[in-house]
Amino acid sequence: YERLEGSLIRGVRVFHMEVRRPVIFRPGTVVRIQELNMRLVRFSIDGLDVTLINARVLDPKADPVVVEGAFTGGYYNLNTYTSSLQLDVLRQVIKHFRNPPALRGELKAVDLVLTGNFSRPVLKGSFVVGHIPQNGFLLRDARVDGDLYFMRSGGLWGTYGRLFIHGGWLKAPRTVVRLGECALAFDGDPMDPQLDIRGTAHAQQGGGGAQGG
Repeated sequence: YERLEGSLIRGVRVFHMEVRRPVIFRPGTVVRIQELNMRLVRFSIDGLDVTLINARVLDPKADPVVVEGAFTGGYYNLNTYTSSLQLDVLRQVIKHFRNPPALRGELKAVDLVLTGNFSRPVLKGSFVVGHIPQNGFLLRDARVDGDLYFMRSGGLWGTYGRLFIHGGWLKAPRTVVRLGECALAFDGDPMDPQLDIRGTAHAQQGGGGAQGG
């Protein structure tokens, strides 16, 4: 860091902090924080109030991810946004989730807000699916919003809540579906949501499954 002011009880301000090799991200990632404010309110896990100003996650193979906000009284209020997110950067995070998917693909225009607390974090916001291949299917050019919350059971995090898909394309073997208004409802297992898929199917000539990276 460049400069540190204050004390933990009265409040600490750290300027231009840099974290190299953060464990939850890919090798080569650096986290740079313009300003970090911390104040110890009480001696417990939720007794440390933290404010982040212009924190950037810099992956050499991806666009910057900007994080701003606070963790106060045991509750999150963090805003996250990036122009493009390669999903494989999240593999270290989702390995602690129930039945984690093998994430591939890209999200665009990601704008998310993390609220809730340690035991029940909540993620709300929107993004555009550039492309996501999964089990022979390919979802692309889909605008998504909604909110999810997460709870731990048996040492793993479950996924709950709803996502709404507004348009886009779903490619399957021999079929392409132009999506309308769709919904996915999660009840613990992120790979087994209840689906409400609406769209228009178009037969596709030839064989082969969906392709994507």
